[in-house]
Amino acid sequence: GPGDSFGSSAYSVGDVTNFRDAISFTPIVSYSLSSVTLGFGFSGFHDNSIPVKISIQSDAGGQPSGTVVESFLESAWALVAGGGEARTTLSTSNPTLVASTLYWLVVEPTATSGPIYHTWGWFENSIGMNGFSIRNDLGSWITQTGPTPAARIEGVEVPEPSTWGAVVAVTVLGAIVKRRATRASTVSPGN
Repeated sequence: GPGDSFGSSAYSVGDVTNFRDAISFTPIVSYSLSSVTLGFGFSGFHDNSIPVKISIQSDAGGQPSGTVVESFLESAWALVAGGGEARTTLSTSNPTLVASTLYWLVVEPTATSGPIYHTWGWFENSIGMNGFSIRNDLGSWITQTGPTPAARIEGVEVPEPSTWGAVVAVTVLGAIVKRRATRASTVSPGN
């Protein structure tokens, strides 16, 4: 939401059954991924040395495919218990996300066993968007109708191939015109 605002309720990431949460998105233009920002916090048993995995995945029949476009392990977030913050992680490979292609932003725990189960919270959006998917160790992805977890996915627009063709054509045409103009100015009348 405005000013990186988000709702006050959060969906669990981690916990006893190892919850994973995902939201779908479709870029309207092709762009090179630069960052992902989440409304994120933790609700208990959090250790900053245990990272959370954030990934962009392709789609498989309306759910995350497991095929990773890029992933981030984020353990540097010093989070305040019981509250959420807008947290940004930067892309390191800057993959191109293609216009009109469905992708998934997936957030999942990396520590799933032991005496302490780490539980983070991915806070819901504050702008009225609904729908996301959830999965635990016991099953497959399940579509949910509640408020979408808050996220902002940013990048730098990549020109479409047809645009590059036009740029090359104009550049070549400009070089030909300049060459002819230079040749015409070096030829003196009467030669």
